[in-house]
Amino acid sequence: AETRIVALDILMTDDSPEDEALSQAMLAYQNNAVVLAGATSVGGRFLKPSQILLDSSVASGHINQEPDIDGITRRHILYTSHNDSLASATAKAYSLTIDLINLPPGQLMNINWPGDINNVAYASFIDILNGNVPVEQLKDKVVFVGSTATAQDQQLRTPFNKNAPVWGVYSHAVVMHNLLEQNWLNVPDKRWGILAILLAGPLISWGLEGRSLLGQVA
Repeated sequence: AETRIVALDILMTDDSPEDEALSQAMLAYQNNAVVLAGATSVGGRFLKPSQILLDSSVASGHINQEPDIDGITRRHILYTSHNDSLASATAKAYSLTIDLINLPPGQLMNINWPGDINNVAYASFIDILNGNVPVEQLKDKVVFVGSTATAQDQQLRTPFNKNAPVWGVYSHAVVMHNLLEQNWLNVPDKRWGILAILLAGPLISWGLEGRSLLGQVA
């Protein structure tokens, strides 16, 4: 299918006998528009794809997540000292080959989750290989490929899926969609909130002056 870009949320850090064949397939793909995944290990070492695959890709990006203290992922790390994120690298590849995408300022982006993952359309990789998915469904799309099986990568919770982990690849697809639509969440600067309280405080005090206690709390 004539997809725009394929992003692989699959760590391929070890050399394999199949790397040469995969490399040739990536180079034969239009504009070799394949983005590969890397990750920062627990020890802080960046795990990147094998060199032959890296040389055959248009870009690579990390797949690390940063959940809040309650376990819910609300922000996306657009880049680290090692690399862009998989979604950010895909957006930059899109900008180079198709159309310019403006990235939000700063390292973190507030994710605009679209809803429950059960309402998201996706296709099985096996069905695609077997020709069971209409070509039109993938034409001109940015496709993210990743595992939906239970694994370390799946320790991801969203505001709409708090009780059960969702696929890690889902977050990268959502972030890419946010970047395409330019509809990530913008959180007001805390300083504006403090300023509003400082300005509103005297006005509220003036309005309550002279009222009885019952009138003040009514």
